[in-house]
Amino acid sequence: GFGGGGGGGAAGRGAVNPECVRQLVAMGFGEGEATQALAEVGGDDMEAAAAFLCGEGGGQSGSAEPRLSPGTRVEIFGVASSDGPKLNGLVGQVVLFDAARERYMVEVDGDHKFLLKAENLRVARPGQESQRSTAVVREQAQMQRSLASAKKSIFEVKRRAEAFFLGTNQAAGGSSPSAAAAAAAAPK
Repeated sequence: GFGGGGGGGAAGRGAVNPECVRQLVAMGFGEGEATQALAEVGGDDMEAAAAFLCGEGGGQSGSAEPRLSPGTRVEIFGVASSDGPKLNGLVGQVVLFDAARERYMVEVDGDHKFLLKAENLRVARPGQESQRSTAVVREQAQMQRSLASAKKSIFEVKRRAEAFFLGTNQAAGGSSPSAAAAAAAAPK
């Protein structure tokens, strides 16, 4: 465990979220540099810390020049690893360029981030969404239509049934909740 509840934010700028350090280390940064970067950006802003680290590393290597600026919409393609099938065809947004690893961090659907080589990214055409999401949108529209027509048929069946029952009830002399109750109580 982590000792007591801490000093209620008295540490201020120096307080670094250990979970964020772990995640940055998992991305491949050193623990020391991750801790320092987090302290620089306020303790728990992962993205800013990663950007800070990639910016720092960028000066040293110099060989890898980013050609896609942050915010560029890109399509992922040609990923051959085991993740390939679920990544290829997705459209995301470049968050930053990691010069040390010569990879782009790409954000897909607002919450998933992937480090990808430049050769697996191409600028998305204007208006292009993930092939997958367009298919999903199409499926949803199709489902909405089927649902609407199903509701219409259900309504029609219900209307006919009511007309039928009202008709038979009147034919039986406007009878009788008790007959309906007896029918409901009868074993099925």
